[in-house]
Amino acid sequence: MVKKATIRIGSAIAESIINEMGSLTAGATYMLEAYYFVRQQTLREIRELFTLDELRLMLDAENAVSFSPALIGGFPGHIYDAMNLDGLDRKWGVDRGALMEKLNAMPFSTMIVLEEWLNYYWYGKMPERPPYDNYLVGK
Repeated sequence: MVKKATIRIGSAIAESIINEMGSLTAGATYMLEAYYFVRQQTLREIRELFTLDELRLMLDAENAVSFSPALIGGFPGHIYDAMNLDGLDRKWGVDRGALMEKLNAMPFSTMIVLEEWLNYYWYGKMPERPPYDNYLVGK
Protein backbone atom coordinates (compact mmCIF):
# COMPACT_ATOMS: atom_id res chain seq x y z
CA MET A 1 0.00 0.00 0.00
CA VAL A 2 1.27 3.47 -0.87
CA LYS A 3 0.23 6.71 0.81
CA LYS A 4 0.31 10.09 -0.84
CA ALA A 5 1.90 13.07 0.91
CA THR A 6 2.25 16.74 0.15
CA ILE A 7 5.57 18.29 1.14
CA ARG A 8 7.34 21.60 0.70
CA ILE A 9 10.91 21.65 -0.60
CA GLY A 10 13.13 24.70 -0.95
CA SER A 11 13.65 25.83 -4.54
CA ALA A 12 17.39 25.12 -4.65
CA ILE A 13 16.93 21.58 -3.30
CA ALA A 14 13.97 20.95 -5.62
CA GLU A 15 15.94 22.10 -8.67
CA SER A 16 18.86 19.90 -7.68
CA ILE A 17 16.57 16.86 -7.36
CA ILE A 18 14.95 17.60 -10.73
CA ASN A 19 18.33 18.06 -12.43
CA GLU A 20 19.72 14.83 -10.99
CA MET A 21 16.66 12.59 -11.02
CA GLY A 22 14.42 14.07 -13.70
CA SER A 23 11.31 14.39 -11.55
CA LEU A 24 10.74 16.11 -8.25
CA THR A 25 8.09 13.61 -7.15
CA ALA A 26 10.04 10.50 -8.12
CA GLY A 27 13.31 11.91 -6.77
CA ALA A 28 11.84 13.05 -3.45
CA THR A 29 10.03 9.72 -3.02
CA TYR A 30 13.21 7.76 -3.66
CA MET A 31 15.27 9.93 -1.34
CA LEU A 32 12.74 9.70 1.49
CA GLU A 33 12.51 5.93 1.18
CA ALA A 34 16.29 5.62 1.06
CA TYR A 35 16.69 7.92 4.08
CA TYR A 36 14.37 5.71 6.12
CA PHE A 37 16.71 2.73 5.70
CA VAL A 38 19.87 4.81 6.09
CA ARG A 39 18.43 6.28 9.31
CA GLN A 40 17.64 2.83 10.75
CA GLN A 41 21.19 1.58 10.07
CA THR A 42 22.75 4.79 11.36
CA LEU A 43 20.76 4.56 14.60
CA ARG A 44 22.09 1.02 15.12
CA GLU A 45 25.63 2.36 14.64
CA ILE A 46 24.98 5.31 17.00
CA ARG A 47 23.68 2.96 19.70
CA GLU A 48 26.87 0.89 19.36
CA LEU A 49 29.19 3.91 19.37
CA PHE A 50 27.86 5.74 22.41
CA THR A 51 27.27 4.50 25.93
CA LEU A 52 23.76 4.76 27.31
CA ASP A 53 24.90 7.54 29.64
CA GLU A 54 26.38 9.49 26.70
CA LEU A 55 23.07 9.14 24.86
CA ARG A 56 21.19 10.27 27.99
CA LEU A 57 23.42 13.33 28.22
CA MET A 58 22.87 14.26 24.57
CA LEU A 59 19.11 13.69 24.83
CA ASP A 60 19.02 15.91 27.91
CA ALA A 61 21.05 18.60 26.10
CA GLU A 62 18.72 18.53 23.10
CA ASN A 63 15.72 19.66 25.18
CA ALA A 64 14.77 23.24 24.19
CA VAL A 65 16.96 23.21 21.06
CA SER A 66 15.85 23.72 17.47
CA PHE A 67 17.11 21.23 14.87
CA SER A 68 18.59 22.41 11.58
CA PRO A 69 20.60 20.11 9.29
CA ALA A 70 22.23 23.20 7.78
CA LEU A 71 23.80 24.04 11.15
CA ILE A 72 24.89 20.52 12.09
CA GLY A 73 28.55 21.52 12.40
CA GLY A 74 27.65 23.28 15.66
CA PHE A 75 26.29 20.14 17.33
CA PRO A 76 29.55 19.11 19.08
CA GLY A 77 29.88 22.66 20.44
CA HIS A 78 26.31 22.52 21.71
CA ILE A 79 27.04 19.31 23.60
CA TYR A 80 30.29 20.75 24.96
CA ASP A 81 28.41 23.83 26.19
CA ALA A 82 25.78 21.63 27.85
CA MET A 83 28.55 19.89 29.78
CA ASN A 84 30.49 23.05 30.52
CA LEU A 85 27.57 25.30 31.47
CA ASP A 86 24.99 22.82 32.79
CA GLY A 87 27.27 20.10 34.18
CA LEU A 88 25.55 17.35 32.19
CA ASP A 89 28.73 15.28 32.11
CA ARG A 90 28.66 15.15 35.92
CA LYS A 91 24.89 14.58 36.01
CA TRP A 92 25.14 11.55 33.71
CA GLY A 93 28.61 10.33 34.77
CA VAL A 94 30.14 10.81 31.31
CA ASP A 95 33.80 11.28 30.38
CA ARG A 96 33.71 14.65 28.63
CA GLY A 97 36.87 14.05 26.62
CA ALA A 98 35.76 10.65 25.35
CA LEU A 99 32.36 11.96 24.28
CA MET A 100 33.83 14.98 22.49
CA GLU A 101 36.36 12.75 20.70
CA LYS A 102 33.52 10.60 19.35
CA LEU A 103 31.46 13.61 18.28
CA ASN A 104 34.36 15.40 16.63
CA ALA A 105 35.26 12.27 14.63
CA MET A 106 31.68 11.71 13.47
CA PRO A 107 30.75 12.39 9.83
CA PHE A 108 28.14 15.12 9.31
CA SER A 109 25.70 12.58 7.84
CA THR A 110 25.77 10.52 11.05
CA MET A 111 25.54 13.66 13.16
CA ILE A 112 22.42 14.77 11.26
CA VAL A 113 20.69 11.47 12.06
CA LEU A 114 21.84 11.69 15.69
CA GLU A 115 20.56 15.21 16.29
CA GLU A 116 17.35 14.67 14.33
CA TRP A 117 16.64 11.52 16.37
CA LEU A 118 17.40 13.23 19.70
CA ASN A 119 15.36 16.29 18.75
CA TYR A 120 12.41 14.17 17.65
CA TYR A 121 12.14 12.82 21.20
CA TRP A 122 11.28 16.33 22.42
CA TYR A 123 9.55 17.84 19.39
CA GLY A 124 8.22 14.92 17.33
CA LYS A 125 4.54 14.10 17.23
CA MET A 126 4.59 10.78 19.12
CA PRO A 127 1.25 10.08 20.80
CA GLU A 128 3.14 9.55 24.06
CA ARG A 129 6.79 10.26 24.86
CA PRO A 130 8.45 7.03 26.08
CA PRO A 131 10.90 6.92 29.00
CA TYR A 132 14.43 8.06 28.11
CA ASP A 133 16.01 4.62 28.14
CA ASN A 134 13.26 2.94 26.08
CA TYR A 135 13.69 5.56 23.38
CA LEU A 136 17.47 5.43 23.44
CA VAL A 137 17.76 1.66 23.19
CA GLY A 138 14.99 1.39 20.60
CA LYS A 139 12.14 -0.19 22.54
